[in-house]
Amino acid sequence: MKHSVYCLLFICVDALRRNPVTCRATDADVAAVVKEWLKHARDRDGGRARRAEVRAGVDLASTPRSPPRDQ
Repeated sequence: MKHSVYCLLFICVDALRRNPVTCRATDADVAAVVKEWLKHARDRDGGRARRAEVRAGVDLASTPRSPPRDQ
């Protein structure tokens, strides 16, 4: 595992251990969720659609953008 991913995983595990609702999650559970989240991060918030528009030659400045999603 890359050092940066390991550091991020450590931060997530540390934060989850402080939360009473998630303190019992195993390291393996946390690692699986973090890996899945990072795997799809590039497509989040319309990333895939924007890349397709760039490939198709669509002017991104003229297309309206939706506001960021609340999380």
